[in-house]
Amino acid sequence: MESIKNLREQSANLARVACVLIVMVLSAACEAPSVIRATPPATTKELVTPTVAVAGSPTAVPAPAPVVGGQIERIAFATRVDRNGEPAEETSVFPETPEQMYLCVQVRDVELGTQFRAYWFADGQIIGQSDALATRADDVVWVTLGYRPIAALSPTSEHSVELQIDTQTVDRFVFRVGVGDAEDVVAQAAFASGFDAAGKPVDEQHVFAEDASELRLLARMSRQVDTAGMLFTSIWYRGETAIAYINPERVSVDDTTAATPSPTPILPLPRVSTVLEFAYAPTGPLPRGNYRVSLLLNGTEVRSVPFEIGDAAAVKESGDDGRGGEDESDDEEAPDASGLPTIGQLVVTAEIDDETNEPVAVNIWVWEGRARSRQELFATFSVNDLDGGDDVRVTIERDGETFDTIEIEHVGLDAGWLAAAFDITLPSQAGRMYSYTVTIEINGENVAERSFEVWGVNS
Repeated sequence: MESIKNLREQSANLARVACVLIVMVLSAACEAPSVIRATPPATTKELVTPTVAVAGSPTAVPAPAPVVGGQIERIAFATRVDRNGEPAEETSVFPETPEQMYLCVQVRDVELGTQFRAYWFADGQIIGQSDALATRADDVVWVTLGYRPIAALSPTSEHSVELQIDTQTVDRFVFRVGVGDAEDVVAQAAFASGFDAAGKPVDEQHVFAEDASELRLLARMSRQVDTAGMLFTSIWYRGETAIAYINPERVSVDDTTAATPSPTPILPLPRVSTVLEFAYAPTGPLPRGNYRVSLLLNGTEVRSVPFEIGDAAAVKESGDDGRGGEDESDDEEAPDASGLPTIGQLVVTAEIDDETNEPVAVNIWVWEGRARSRQELFATFSVNDLDGGDDVRVTIERDGETFDTIEIEHVGLDAGWLAAAFDITLPSQAGRMYSYTVTIEINGENVAERSFEVWGVNS
């Protein structure tokens, strides 16, 4: 009996121990951390949200612009780039279904490994992102940010690209979509006192004295284009050497009248048109020769405006304003009292009157056409007291070398126009330029000379 009683007590103790163990196990289970019972959520990397800029009046980007670890020398859009990332086919108008779009950034003294990022926008919404690293630390390198849209782009939407370097926003650049030419943005660009009611330049000038204190270029934007958000600047060249970077001032149409009275009144344009003024004040006399101003839209050249610097005394004495064939001046050129032939206006144009040889098209200072093509032009000039025995020769030079020589046959002319037809060839590549010079000689003496530029563009 005693043994049975001991067995019962041992069983009871074992039962109590078992209960204690069960309670401890249950308590431990209840206090276990949640990671044992569930898979932890994936960590989400924080994205950098680009700054949204509010489009305002056109503001030019200085060139070069300082950035993190370097300086931006140039920014351009392109549809094709070469092996070094340099734009091979620049544009600011992309087709609706582009195969590839590039934002090309030329930067100086960039640090190796610098991060470049481009956000592509349509109507303020991000549609794409491009990333690149500076893989070379040369003095000047191109960094290319490519983007291939997954859907067609809409010409009615507003498109832009925001550039960031090492997460710092540099600027936002506007581009267009659809059929068109970026050069259509600039309707007129001229050294002038303003624009008349038809939008034509008034008091246009092409020749300046070497001691000119200021050169003032006006650019009138097309009335069919909204220039809000577009970035303009200009580079002034003497030959191929850049001598100044000028940012524009926005002026109203009513403010484009020069201080000196104009023979043609300045009237408001039928519709609002943005006018930008690029004013260059030389620090000293400019050397004589040929110059040009390159107008840039979002880093891409859209217009080139040539001008000349001549002898100060000669320019002031003659009052030459460099006007073309559309000059409405009432001053008639008087024949030379000596009876020797005298030359008046020399005009390069694409069309003349078949009977009088007078120009009926615009006076050409810049001609643009399809690369590798040919174009017939005319050098026509007014002349007085030309005798039948006088020898008249027209010489055409391209980039300083004789391109063509034409002997003009005539029977003499008291007062009128003579013309010579000649062909020009356009550069073999878009974006390249030839400089042509037309020289008129009478009896072996140079009596008139002027230059113009020919640019190749994509067909």
